Amino acid sequence: MTNEDYHGDKTHYSSSVLKYALHNMPKFKKHVDGKLSHEETQAMAYGTLVHTLVLEPHLFDLEYCVHEGETTATGLLPKKVVTAWEKKGDQRKLVPRCLVEKAKKAVEAIKAYPPANDLMFGSDDGENESSYFVKCSTSGLNLKFRPDRYLTKRKIIIDLKTASQADFDSFKRAIKWQFDYDLSAYQYTKGMYEVEGDVCEFYWVVVSSEDDPQVAVYKMSQETFQEGKTKFEKAVAKIEFAIEQDKYRLQNEVQEI
Repeated sequence: MTNEDYHGDKTHYSSSVLKYALHNMPKFKKHVDGKLSHEETQAMAYGTLVHTLVLEPHLFDLEYCVHEGETTATGLLPKKVVTAWEKKGDQRKLVPRCLVEKAKKAVEAIKAYPPANDLMFGSDDGENESSYFVKCSTSGLNLKFRPDRYLTKRKIIIDLKTASQADFDSFKRAIKWQFDYDLSAYQYTKGMYEVEGDVCEFYWVVVSSEDDPQVAVYKMSQETFQEGKTKFEKAVAKIEFAIEQDKYRLQNEVQEI
């Protein structure tokens, strides 16, 4: 299944959709109704590029066209270049050469760090970008997940992340407070158990977006697993309530906080 088909499916909830429900129920409703638009940021575009080069390098030439000409002072494509490309009707993404070279440096940094290289490139049992669909045994909701990499023999799920910084404190904030990566990790491990019957370990391979990319590997702790479980269950409860009551807006009553 292609990435586009996976994200186009609205019959199952991904961890990203559960995060909408956890923090912004109107946004969740827009997604369910197919009315939620997504605008790709520069950081997201860079992350997707790194993912392609690491996990699906065979797709690079099919999905990207490298722009060899001028860029802005910050390495972006000038608006006139983007407009001219869009008029051509080519469905590939146009990316500046400097961004591709930066992403290639990130890939080499991953390969140069043995723990990361072992997880991303060192096993012959790795499945990259496989899609899974399951009915949750505890909630009955239809869930989906798409691990970046799954080592079928070692029972390890790997999530590749690009981040502004890869140090412990910065990434811990990203996991617990900024991006709820703990919720995603819980849903992936729970889903894999329900689909395959496998109790899996979960690792993040993190590469910073600095000019000199730094790489770190973090294993999900039991504490982080439990915090992800709590967020998951809260999101599920909010979805169930919203569907049952047909209420997707923030409530107006005064609440203590």
